[in-house]
Amino acid sequence: MARICTDATEEVYSSRTARKEAAHAVTDLAHQIAELPEATFRRLQLNDETREAFVVARGLKASSARARQLRHLGALLREDEEMLAGIRQTLEGNDQRQLADNKLFHDLEGLRDRLLAEEGAAVALEEARTAFPLLDPVALKSAMAKYRKDGDKKAFRTVFRLLRDAAAKETA
Repeated sequence: MARICTDATEEVYSSRTARKEAAHAVTDLAHQIAELPEATFRRLQLNDETREAFVVARGLKASSARARQLRHLGALLREDEEMLAGIRQTLEGNDQRQLADNKLFHDLEGLRDRLLAEEGAAVALEEARTAFPLLDPVALKSAMAKYRKDGDKKAFRTVFRLLRDAAAKETA
């Protein structure tokens, strides 16, 4: 945005291109909201008119009618800056939660792989006990032994499930 300074006032203006890019960004946000899972959609703080318009858009299949409805939603969202900021904040928080969940999942997979490897399993077991005090060590050792003995995929999944459940207990 450029600023024009006059004697006593300062006016802020943006170019037509900048305004169009901002409008397209809000319309893209409307597309993203229309594709959200129902539980996430319900958490958004929308006024009644906008919520009803999204319900209509979510019910339409990919067509020119859906595109028109989403452009209309973009216009509705641009009218209310507070609502738009709240939606962006909710979606950003949702993204952060998703990233944290993905990181935890990958960390647990790595820990499981280290537990089931022949070398370094003792260190990984101690790391698991330290990180997750509520972890059932007897069930974990049993599943580890079964996997090492038979290469049982069920035991492989059981080790991960035990780690995931212990992590969930820690965060609850």
